[in-house]
Amino acid sequence: MSSNAFAGLGSRLYIQQLSPATPPNGKAISGITKATPGVVTAAGHGLLDGMLVTVSGVAGSAGSMADINGSYYAVNITANSFSLMTLDGVPVNTSTLAPYTSGGMVTPTAYLPVPEARSLHFADTASAEIDVTTMLSTSKEYLLGLQDAGEFSFEMNYVPFDPATVELRQAKADAQVRGLRIDFHDGSTFACRAFVKTVPFQTDYQTAVTGSASLKITGVPLWMP
Repeated sequence: MSSNAFAGLGSRLYIQQLSPATPPNGKAISGITKATPGVVTAAGHGLLDGMLVTVSGVAGSAGSMADINGSYYAVNITANSFSLMTLDGVPVNTSTLAPYTSGGMVTPTAYLPVPEARSLHFADTASAEIDVTTMLSTSKEYLLGLQDAGEFSFEMNYVPFDPATVELRQAKADAQVRGLRIDFHDGSTFACRAFVKTVPFQTDYQTAVTGSASLKITGVPLWMP
């Protein structure tokens, strides 16, 4: 049996640009199915798996498809349709909502490529162990606490005014969450949301200026084939 392993060469890292000079254009929604997950139709949407998107303007009252207005990950991408996943990694169930009637736009988040990235690291973190042992226990008893998605870091050639480097420094300064995407060479995608903790750099008299970034993941990271 041959291995399905693949090399990291060719992987592409992207970071959300929080305040782009030219915001991305939205695409009109023309349909939403009642399903789990619901399928949204928007011709020529141009989305990619793992992109953060905002759905707005879907018409209706409470209990209608208007309930899906909000921010999501776009998944199950085709040329003219996609599904939605919550920021907690749950597929959006539209089966209990009233049928779609009209309206709606899907607007993608702006992403910047990080072309100078050299290596990527994902550090998983163990869940907290909650001791629930009692006087009647016959051995130690535990519950697991909330999942901690861990940290993400990468090394890069440090180019001070590359747009991605500028965004990383800004993200550290404003302490606001950013979306991240990695498109791997085998076609799979990793997506998460994270806070930038550090963006150090270093050099000496005979080496290139290099740097790194350390980020704390918040919420649930996603893998998509």
